[in-house]
Amino acid sequence: MRLQLEKLGKIAHIDDDKGYVVAVLLALIIVSVSIAGYFTYAAYFLKPEAYNSIYLLDTQNKAVDYPQTLTVNQQFKVYVGVANHWGSTENYTVEIKITKNLSTYPIDTQPSQTYTINNLPNGATNQTEVTISPIEIGNYWVVFELWQENNGILEFTHNFCVLNIQVTSH
Repeated sequence: MRLQLEKLGKIAHIDDDKGYVVAVLLALIIVSVSIAGYFTYAAYFLKPEAYNSIYLLDTQNKAVDYPQTLTVNQQFKVYVGVANHWGSTENYTVEIKITKNLSTYPIDTQPSQTYTINNLPNGATNQTEVTISPIEIGNYWVVFELWQENNGILEFTHNFCVLNIQVTSH
């Protein structure tokens, strides 16, 4: 077999050094074509998975300065953002729940506030300013839950944000 390869190398005028270069170049071409083929296939035939999300921003529209300690009857504001990447126009509801105990999600308590976002287009984001007013002294979890309408029924998306707030007397 080695003799046959040597004969082929002599016919093609390839010595040992040139043979290695040709082999490496051929391997690089095959790998490059394979990678380019995969990414071309993925770009045209693989759809990204649908998702939605919820996030909180402070009053400066940044994710930095969230309230942590408040006095009794003191309010605070945050911006609640909802992003739709579901592939179609969707309806969402944000439920804001204030609780002293976190167990499982969704939180099993009545929301202190609820608002809806109707007809949010695919790829769009809605930001809503929300005012929260814990009343009593104590430690609280403020939970922002995202719900999506499916055939007229609200379903929990398993997307939520949580702020830990301590309310003091002064």
